[in-house]
Amino acid sequence: MDLGMIPMDETLGLKYAVEKKYFNEKIFSAEEMIAIFDASFACIASSIDGAYFDQTVIIILFDLGGIAFEEDYNYQCLRDQQTLKCNNMEIINELKSIYQKLSKYQPGAAEYSYGQRIKFLFSLFEALHYMIASPEIMSVDSTLSFEVNFKLAESNMEQTLKAFQVVKDTVKQGFQPGDGNDNNFSWLSVFQPDVNRHLFAASFPKEARLMNRQEGYNFLEKTLTFLKKFTIELPDHAKSVESLMA
Repeated sequence: MDLGMIPMDETLGLKYAVEKKYFNEKIFSAEEMIAIFDASFACIASSIDGAYFDQTVIIILFDLGGIAFEEDYNYQCLRDQQTLKCNNMEIINELKSIYQKLSKYQPGAAEYSYGQRIKFLFSLFEALHYMIASPEIMSVDSTLSFEVNFKLAESNMEQTLKAFQVVKDTVKQGFQPGDGNDNNFSWLSVFQPDVNRHLFAASFPKEARLMNRQEGYNFLEKTLTFLKKFTIELPDHAKSVESLMA
């Protein structure tokens, strides 16, 4: 309910910034892109950790409509209908093409570390693609079918964790705050206070203490390890009704 006190401003946000050429990744150094990437995931981890896991992740992934009128969630999260028919593989292939341009760099270079972050993203997305039906499959008028593929999901989770280890180990290669406070990212060029605050759950503190980048990755590592374990163990437990109930 508090969210209603904060007016939405369509001129804030990534889509508008890209369209108006206020955001141009070509002018950012690899060190700044690393910092932006890591800070973004620290914000994601802070958001997940600040709400019930099942409501934050499970419902948002599987049943956005089920929370449309829940007081703790903002209906504006559902406003972009374009996302309902996005194609997972188009996004994954675009990320792979970006990674190919960065793969020529050697370990130690900031460009290599940034490339590993892109690899982490598309490997994770591809693993989820084989476990969760994409929005275009789940849309009301879709005639597409979906079948879980745990083998491919497991293989991609292995690649995800390998790249993630490099990501965790190279946080310091990204820009660092001048005052040493890594819990506030307003000093980064693309972080603006309140830009996406209207999307937060009403129960999420409006002046939240964000995890720093290392804390965010430590938190996310537990989730990634669980997903890897999930792809290995669930197929064995799903062989019979009795094993699922055990």
